[in-house]
Amino acid sequence: MSDFKNPNQAENELFMQAQEKFLESGDSRSWSLMWTIGLELCKKTINKILHKTNYKMCKADFYDKTLDACEYVLRRYKKKYKNGKKYKITKSPAAAFHFAAIHALYYENQLKLKNQILNPVPLDCV
Repeated sequence: MSDFKNPNQAENELFMQAQEKFLESGDSRSWSLMWTIGLELCKKTINKILHKTNYKMCKADFYDKTLDACEYVLRRYKKKYKNGKKYKITKSPAAAFHFAAIHALYYENQLKLKNQILNPVPLDCV
């Protein structure tokens, strides 16, 4: 049974173990498990945010945002850094996926808003 204060504790531990196996040997099962856990954490976070804001989202958009958020974190494992170090989550996978979900939900909207401000529609085109 998971801890009441941190319901993601079991998922955090599983993710950290899978991450270690993946970083040590590049194990494909560990990579798959990291994706599975990441998607679950992103789904939970996005559901909480949508429930809190009373915003409705269709299933297709929900799954797109979930996938975007998970990919935002996990693509860093495949990136080659100049100093030779590998990306690694050291404290809380739940927190990393939480902020990735926020990024996936709001970043695109901020870009659209910025483009509307920077590129206004001329009045003669309306």
